Order: sequence, then C-alpha cells, then structure tokens
Amino acid sequence: INAGSLSGEQRTEYDFKLGYTLLQTGKYRPALDLFEKILKGRFTPLSNPSAYYAGHIYYSLNKFAAAIDKFSLIRDDPQFSLLAGYYTVESNFMLKKYDLVISQGEELYKKLTGEHKERCARVLSEAFFASGDTEKARFYFERFTLTSGKLSRRDTYYMGTISFRLGSFRTAAESFREVASGDDSLAQNANYHLGYCYTELKNKQQALLSFRKASEMDWDQLIKEDAFFNYAKLSFDINSDISQFNSYLTQYTPPDSKFNEVQNYIASYYLVNKDYKSAV
Repeated sequence: INAGSLSGEQRTEYDFKLGYTLLQTGKYRPALDLFEKILKGRFTPLSNPSAYYAGHIYYSLNKFAAAIDKFSLIRDDPQFSLLAGYYTVESNFMLKKYDLVISQGEELYKKLTGEHKERCARVLSEAFFASGDTEKARFYFERFTLTSGKLSRRDTYYMGTISFRLGSFRTAAESFREVASGDDSLAQNANYHLGYCYTELKNKQQALLSFRKASEMDWDQLIKEDAFFNYAKLSFDINSDISQFNSYLTQYTPPDSKFNEVQNYIASYYLVNKDYKSAV
C-alpha cells in the first residue's frame, strides 16, 4: 500500500493496524513508533487503544515509568481503565513504589478477575511484606495460592519467609525444606533460614547441617560468611569443636563483634580444658 495516498482518517487506521500487526509479531519498536505517532495527532477513536498498546509495549520493555505515563491517559476510559490500572500497579511494583501499589492495588483487586486478580494478589502480598505489614502479606498470598495451583520454588520460598517473619518457625521450616535442595541462590537462602528455624525449634543438629550447607554455597557471600559463623558456633556447642572457629578466622576478617565472640568461645574451650596459657 502506498500509505502516502491515504486520507488522514485512513492513514490513522492504517498506522494503527500496522502497529498492532507489528506488535503481535514481536516487532515492538516499530509498533511503538506508530502508536506514538497516532497519540501525537488529533484525538480519534483509535487514540485510547494506541495509548494502551504503547503502554503495554513500554511495560514489556521494562520501561515502567513510560508505561505508567501512557496508562494514565486512559484511566477514565471504561474500556481500558481496569487493565490500565492493573499494569500501573505492576509497573509501580517493579519501580519499588510499594506505597502506590498498596494504595491503588487493594481496591483494584476487588474488581479484577482471572489471572490478573491472581497476579495482583501476589504483587500486593510482596508490597505489604516490603512495607513491614506481614499479616497483610500473608492474607494476599493466601488469596494468591487459592487460584494459582502448584506453587513454584520461588513462591514456596516466599511463603517460608512470611511464616519466618511471623515467628511460625515450624511452618517456615516445612516451606524452606522444599526449596533447600539443589545448588542455586534460592537453595542457599532456604538453607540459611532453615538453620535459624531449627535453632528456634531446639534442633541443633539439623541447624548445624543447614548452616553448613549454606556456608558451602557461593551465591551470596554475606550469607555464606554468616552461615559459616553459625555453623562454627553450633559445632562448638554440640561437639566442643573449635576447629571451625579457627577455619572461620582464617577465611574471613569478621567485624569486631563477631571476632570478640569467637575469641570468647575459644577461650572458654581452653579454660574448660585447663589450658590457661592458651586461654590468656
């Protein structure tokens, strides 16, 4: 088609349909250019649909602030307001604007259906968790689990962190155990938290094993170091073994608080064994 020969109204329709076709075939950039072109012209019945698709493309390209700008153009259009609101909440979540997620998302959640409602519950749960309201985080995560079917490993880990923060260590341990196998950052985090759960549950032997496993993984060096520290403490507590403390001091340069604590444990060991010179 010779697009230059089309009338103004025909050209707008042509640009919209070509943009939509490009979008559906994964050619986001040229599609976005066409939708933006329509939005810069005079308002037509295709302006609001163009704003929606432009916003959706920006969202897909992780340009969340730009997506929010486009969705704001159609928040009063009944045809698009619900989806525009949903993607605005998602975009604010990705930008870590949790207060906006909460203020906009709770009312929106009541109106959504299907997958959008399910996903909105998950986003609200994480927003409340990040804001320190763990009870609300649990409430929305439970809403999410009612419709989501089988949980992913990441979902199961998140469920464990909610229980952990609420002090439900037995429930948290059940979740973390499901994630602790394997060799990835999720498994390292799960084993680390599992160690604390077992400590709270007075199961020192299992706590020792969990901290040791977390200390042997290299995904997060801060977790690796603290897990090793806790492993060393439990080795001393259970077996009167100070060798892990010596290994810890060889491998790490701990902060003064940990260094002093380690020295105190080692000194206590020497005192019990009447090695006063080493204790001094």
